[in-house]
Parts: sequence; structure tokens; C-alpha cells
Amino acid sequence: MTKEDGKSAKSAKRAKRADNTKGADNTKGAEGGKGAEGIGSVDSARRARAPRGHAARPVDVLDDLLGEHHYLGRMLKVLEDQVALISVGQKPDARIMSDVMHYVTNFPDRYHHAKEDLVYEKLMLRDPAARAAVRHETQAKRRIVADSQSLFDLLEDYRAGHADVEPEQIRLRVLAYIKELRRHMEAEELKIYPRAKKALRTADWREVDERVKTVIDPVFGAEVAENYQALHDHYVESVKEVEIGKLRARFEETVILIESASALIAGVKRIRARIGEHKQDAKRRNREFGRELLKMKDLSTAREGLSTLRETNREMRATLEGDVKSLWKGTSEAARRPFQYLSKESSPLLRWLARPPQN
Repeated sequence: MTKEDGKSAKSAKRAKRADNTKGADNTKGAEGGKGAEGIGSVDSARRARAPRGHAARPVDVLDDLLGEHHYLGRMLKVLEDQVALISVGQKPDARIMSDVMHYVTNFPDRYHHAKEDLVYEKLMLRDPAARAAVRHETQAKRRIVADSQSLFDLLEDYRAGHADVEPEQIRLRVLAYIKELRRHMEAEELKIYPRAKKALRTADWREVDERVKTVIDPVFGAEVAENYQALHDHYVESVKEVEIGKLRARFEETVILIESASALIAGVKRIRARIGEHKQDAKRRNREFGRELLKMKDLSTAREGLSTLRETNREMRATLEGDVKSLWKGTSEAARRPFQYLSKESSPLLRWLARPPQN
């Protein structure tokens, strides 16, 4: 790469970082909408925000924060799917990965974290016992923001075809980033937000609400920003594929269960028929012996006959038990056979049922 090429690449990075999406400065109430509803957004379940001048409640701000976590979770899943391709020797979509990190660095890192910082600040004032947890997650957040930017830069280099950026390097960096960001969001949702909801006062929430404006999400909002259209479309298609896969898995599971149940019912019928044959045969033999016994005049001969009958019945019973075990083994194998066609989307219960029998 020439010196001029290096300058051009750096300029392109700076231009992309400065390229905030359309509608970024629109304020509250603008988030949910058609684009979000079409891909199962949480926006449709979130209440309309309180107008300016009204008292903000904890649920207003916390709903926004949780919704933004949901969006981040979606983006992490997109990244995860891409590094999974690297793991099996395939090439990931460098543009999609780069767009994800551009989204993260320009929206959550700028607006979501700013809102959280105000909540953190108020929480430490109202609940001193929460200071250690808040400080820990504040430090974690700073590291994550720095990692977001460096990961975006690395992905831009990978997208530009820099020879010194290896796919395995990308895979390890992305997985480490996903792990830490998920841990951080979970800690906030379990430790920080509940304490803030309990400790902060109405005036605190109103101040947080007024000091940080809520922007339209450029990927999941009412209107998709032009430079995120490819990312939005990719996410929508991935969701469709997952839903189709789940639907196919449910259909396959139904067929498997029907086939397995049919094999089980047929096997039980064969076992019942065999038991019925045994009963009929035993009844016939005992009836015949009874008639012969009545004809016997010698007591010792009758005793020998009874002993022979008992032995014959034991042998017949042993034969029956062996036949029933053999029939049940065949029935069990036939009932399990359809489960070999389970897909990876199948439910844990069916996968448990499909496990090999314990000896």
C-alpha cells in the first residue's frame, strides 16, 4: 500500500465515523414504527414517552435503556453469526460486520451510555451501597467503548483487504467483545437498573429524561437510515431464515412424533397379541390336563402329572417373558428410529428423548 493509499484509507475511516445517519437528532417518541415492527421489535410493546414538561417515571427511562440493550443484542447476534462462518473456514461479510460496529460506535456508545451515566450518577448519590457496583460497570463501560472503536478500525482494515489482518484475529477479537458486552448488559439489568428504579426520585428521572435526547434508531427505527439499509436487510433476512427453520423443525418434530407413536402403538399391539396367545395356549393345556387328571385312579400318577404341568407352565411363562422382551426391544428401536432425523433446531425435550438408551 502506498503512502497516498494509506492517507485515503484513514480519510475514509474518519468520514465513516462522522457519517451519522439521517434522523439522528430527532427527539423522543420517534423510535418504534413500521421498520421495527416488521422484525419483531420491542418498540411496539414500549409505552409512548411522556411529553416534555411532564414528570418522567422510572419505567420511561429504563424502558428506553432495556430496549436499546435489545437492539444491541440483535447486533451482537449478527456479529456472532459472521464469526461462526470463520470458524468453519468460510468468509464472513466484512461490510456487515463493519456496519454493525459503525452502528455501535455512533449510537449506543454515544447516546445510550450517556443516558446510563446520568442514571449511575444519581444512583451513587441516592444509594451509597451501590457505588462499588456502579464504579465497576463504569470502568467496564469505558473499556467496552474503547474496544468498540478499535474493533471497528480493525474491521475496516479487514474490509479494505489489509494483508496483516487475519480472519482468526477477527474471530477472537469479536468473540471476546461479544462476551464482555453481554456480561456488562446483564450486570446492568440485574444489579444496576433495579436499584436505580428503587432509589431514584421523580426529579432525578425527569433530569435524566431532559438532559439526554432520545434519537431515532437508524436500523430498527421508523425509518431506516440509508447507510444502514444493507445491515437492516441482512438482519431481516436472518430473522426470516431462523423463523422458517423453526417452523420446519416444528413440522419435522410432529412427523417424528407421529411415526414414533405409530411404531410404539404397533409394538404394544404385537405384545398384547403374544400375551393373548400365551393365555389361550395355557388355558387349553390346563383344560386338557384337567380332563386327564379326572381319569387318573392312581394318586402318585396324578402327583407326577401335576408336577409335569407346573414345569410346563414355568417353561411357557419363561418363553413368554423372552418373547415380550424381544418384542419390546424391537418396538423401542422402531420408536426411536425416527428421532435420527432431528435437526439442530429441535426442542431440547426431543433431543433428550432421542438419546441412546442406558445399558
